[in-house]
Amino acid sequence: MIDLAIAEFDRIVLILRDDFGFPFSDAFAGRMLDQWLDSEGYLYTGAHLRNLPWMIAYFGPTQSLFAQYVGRNAELDNAIREKVPAAVLTEKGQLAKGKTWFKLELQCMHHQATIDPDDGNLVETLKLRVQDFSRTNQAAQAPTVYQKQIAFEPDRFEALIHTPPERAKRNEKLLKLAQDVATKRGYR
Repeated sequence: MIDLAIAEFDRIVLILRDDFGFPFSDAFAGRMLDQWLDSEGYLYTGAHLRNLPWMIAYFGPTQSLFAQYVGRNAELDNAIREKVPAAVLTEKGQLAKGKTWFKLELQCMHHQATIDPDDGNLVETLKLRVQDFSRTNQAAQAPTVYQKQIAFEPDRFEALIHTPPERAKRNEKLLKLAQDVATKRGYR
């Protein structure tokens, strides 16, 4: 599973950026992989090869959204503008420094696996949540700004993995980042 995460990291990030609704930075992605390796997320009983992208997100750390282009997700953009008046979003949708300090953080949580009663297929989800930590450091007290249920699409991941090399457009920068993170953690 570790080898697959490293070899397919660019595709994992592609899926997660699509599911999150905004193009989070490569550094943001690298922190998710680093935490997944550090916490040995590959040993989680609910982890398997077909849900790898979402397990990396699930085991990723709570991360600041500062400087991320969250405005590409219209619902998230609207929620931030409505619920966090101190937040500044640039014309391009990047969360930027304003006159007043604010702190928005994203976390993936509540992995659930159920069997669809109609067709017997495995259905997996997790919750993406953004909270406002501007006035507290306690997650239980931080207001939820936005949340979204993400349904896993393992066929999408599998299709990307099996794209013929001559048709595949790979992100070498993300692949190198994954190799560097894995090496730092003693996996390569």
